[in-house]
Amino acid sequence: MAALALVAIAVLAAFQVRGLGGPRLIRMPLGALPDQTALTYDSAASTLSAVDDAGAAARAPVSLALSIAVDGTRVVVGTENGVLLSEDGGRTLMPVLRDIHIWAVALSGADAAAVSWGRSLYVSHDGGRGWRPASAPRADLQINALLITSSVWLAAAQIGVLVSHDQGESWVLAAGSPERATSLLEDGGGLLLGTWNGDLYRSSERAASWQLVRAYPSGIWSLAAGGLVGTANGLFQAGRRVAGPLGQTETVSVAVSGGTRFAATPGSRVWADAGDGWHQVLAGVRW
Repeated sequence: MAALALVAIAVLAAFQVRGLGGPRLIRMPLGALPDQTALTYDSAASTLSAVDDAGAAARAPVSLALSIAVDGTRVVVGTENGVLLSEDGGRTLMPVLRDIHIWAVALSGADAAAVSWGRSLYVSHDGGRGWRPASAPRADLQINALLITSSVWLAAAQIGVLVSHDQGESWVLAAGSPERATSLLEDGGGLLLGTWNGDLYRSSERAASWQLVRAYPSGIWSLAAGGLVGTANGLFQAGRRVAGPLGQTETVSVAVSGGTRFAATPGSRVWADAGDGWHQVLAGVRW
């Protein structure tokens, strides 16, 4: 389950928001599938597309995907109009939560979570088919990312880290947790948290306290296995900028599947590296 938790993060999508430093185009979703591929949103074709080291292939039409979470072949997609569910790796989609703008999603086994920025938080315990509201203070719901682990559910929020110890039914702010939280990852039996201040923190499995690991020169957008970190000022691997243009390019989402790493940059562009260097596999469009 720990190996799958990284793909349950609600990674970032291309959209205009005011939450982090004013309105800007910031997000582009990635969700790692198990076969060295990843799902993303192709804004040029308005589809979910599967990308690998060789290129991209369209899977299912969708108007605007804001976040993607994957567990095996099950996929939950947060969109401008609700939540879509796929049970075949994104080839077909069914609406399961309608008429609400979903900013972030998470998925692990039968459990799933979704949030509408600043408005409401939803949970599912049947693999994403049925949803109901969770109990969380509305003032705390400026949430950038969600993560489900076997011991705790977490939400990276503007005010800090929200935690749930009852499978998402109720949420509280973790005392002393870092503010302006943007991203979460289960890693090596512990938890990693990125912030818009550029700080990377580590915590125990239950998020009782957080210790600073490293300070990056700009805000952290996304985290993935193997020390892959997407920031507002470039892509990093194990604390160092990657070689080539991605090392200096805002990287809003990262994912890892098998031996292939993926990164998304503004303009709906996706890059891949299967050990032969980073190269673009989805051209996207300029917003």
